[in-house]
Amino acid sequence: MTASKIVAAAASSAGGETTDIDDVFSTFLWAGNSTNSRNIVNNIDVDGEGGLVWIKDRTNSDAHSLFATDLGAHKTLLTSETDAMDTIGTSVFESFNSNGFTVGSHGRTNENNRDYVSWTFRKTPKFFDVVTYTGNGVAGRTISHNLDTLVGMLIIKCTSHASDFSVQHRMLSPSKYLALNEAQGQSTDTARFHSTAAGTSTFTVGSSNAVNGDGRTYVAYLFAHNNNGNPGEFGPNSDQHIIKCGSFTRSASSDTNVDLGFEPQWVMVKKTSSGSGAWFIVDTMRGVTDHGSNSDEGQAQGLYANTTNAEDALDILEVTSTGFRSRDTHQYLDGGEPYIYMAIRKGPLAAPTDATKVFSATAYSGNGSSGRIISSNTVPVVDLAIVQPRAAAGDTNTVADRLRGKNRLFNTQNPHPESTNNTASISGLDLMSGIEIGNDTRVNWSSTSSYIAWFWRRAPSFFEIIPYTGTGSNRTVSHNLGVEPEMMWLRRRDGGNSEWIVYHKDAWDNTQSHSGNSKIYELSSDSNTFAADILNYTAPTSSVFSVGTSSRVNGSSSTYICYLWASVTGVSKCGSYTGNGSSQNIDCGFSNGARFVLIKNSSASDNWMIFDSVRGINSGTEGYLRLNSSAAEYTTGDHIDPYSGGFAATSNDPSTNKSGDAYIFYAIA
Repeated sequence: MTASKIVAAAASSAGGETTDIDDVFSTFLWAGNSTNSRNIVNNIDVDGEGGLVWIKDRTNSDAHSLFATDLGAHKTLLTSETDAMDTIGTSVFESFNSNGFTVGSHGRTNENNRDYVSWTFRKTPKFFDVVTYTGNGVAGRTISHNLDTLVGMLIIKCTSHASDFSVQHRMLSPSKYLALNEAQGQSTDTARFHSTAAGTSTFTVGSSNAVNGDGRTYVAYLFAHNNNGNPGEFGPNSDQHIIKCGSFTRSASSDTNVDLGFEPQWVMVKKTSSGSGAWFIVDTMRGVTDHGSNSDEGQAQGLYANTTNAEDALDILEVTSTGFRSRDTHQYLDGGEPYIYMAIRKGPLAAPTDATKVFSATAYSGNGSSGRIISSNTVPVVDLAIVQPRAAAGDTNTVADRLRGKNRLFNTQNPHPESTNNTASISGLDLMSGIEIGNDTRVNWSSTSSYIAWFWRRAPSFFEIIPYTGTGSNRTVSHNLGVEPEMMWLRRRDGGNSEWIVYHKDAWDNTQSHSGNSKIYELSSDSNTFAADILNYTAPTSSVFSVGTSSRVNGSSSTYICYLWASVTGVSKCGSYTGNGSSQNIDCGFSNGARFVLIKNSSASDNWMIFDSVRGINSGTEGYLRLNSSAAEYTTGDHIDPYSGGFAATSNDPSTNKSGDAYIFYAIA
């Protein structure tokens, strides 16, 4: 057992924190503002632990800039160039910090009206390491590293002289190399890596000036490869894998599925055969949308490590719950050709302990301006946003999520098909912790209009999003929630009208026969029942949910989205209660009460009532909205009251507490 493993295990047994993906890797987006000393807070300790910050201007032609702690904050290498290391001023990059880094006002990192992305890799065993050394010209020289596992990909660059970025990948012969700064395929050069694959504690270099010239200086970036044959070191039990380096041969006639055993958040792909093939980099923060039927769906926002090109929307790959899919339509990925990849897992790995990090609500007034940012304030990454007008009757709400991508919108109040390219509404979730909106009446009309936005982040046991394509036959769909979903919303994306289908664990009796009373709901209706065969009379499990043959959830070749929620102790609760007609406390296991409550009468036709603490959960009258109605916010009546353990259902109102009626709910602390 490694020292870090011992420490992690000891911390775990003592109730301390273990290492998660969010501790060692970050994709961070920001809009430039031309100010000096701008702190980028991604909560990665690169100053104390060491690591690499990789920055690219997304909107303009400019180089990918690498900043490694071992070289110093004011030294940089450019991945598209062969140049020696350059000394730069604080206007480009100022410092590495314990919670991120600081940039200046330079065009490469923070100029006004430009958008930027950074990828931060923290030095961590079984994930990433940086090594610097001085060459001696001796072939077969071994150099120590601290990766403590299989090296998936090794990148070496001479810092004192011009040279290629020499890349060794575990899926290539050790006598071969690729150049990160070039689109060319693999080349043979036994003097680069001495025809020797990197080991778990050392790597080998030859006598080439590109990797080991006498008196020259070098930096090596080492990326791990985790597989089932070696133990992981991440997650609640310190046993999960977070990075894989592999290969695939792309089909010439269909999509090619790559099974990683996890959903990735970052993927780099490179063609290895003869001929050109860029180093494509995609990540889910900038957008990797999938399972769409429109011609502009399925696009990934691609960048190329070997060029200075701005970001480009490419139909290159889609992420899946177990890996990624290479698209058969992409013009730059050639059928029948071999490719290598490096993929980093989506985080976090642990169930949340702080509800404010995975859910928040923001109330705001409209101002009629486009390009407005609405912040979640506390959620670091927003994966689902629902915006509902409060004052204007007749305006539906707007539902957007990261996996469907920009300008793809639903509402919960009618069965209309997915809206596309509506930039006046929610135009994007490719931000860190909020949404960008236009001037549509549903999200940002005049100052007389008011809105509430609810934000969720995907996290184990709490919330997950799964896109899928229908087959027309009874089947199961894999998910990554990690526990049995207790509430699911399913929606068809393509074609004509299609209702939201809602499953809730306390309105489902999986012992019933096909003629029984199993209940499924419609989100846009106040109805209390729906045909149960839609989910094939089968309750979901911790790894799959079932769908029948209905076109609403599984039409052949049709596309769908599913949102999955579950209970996390002290964070969220899916449950039920029976009304008593007066007042009762609904215990959710919280300590400071519920900030969000969704209630539905499950024994009679009634509304999907929604409350939150931002608009007020009071001992008296509070405002409520209805997910199935475009009516303005109601501000009459007392339906729920504060209760430290959850919420209190009050009065004899049939929507929340009629005596003898059954209710389902979803609450967040």
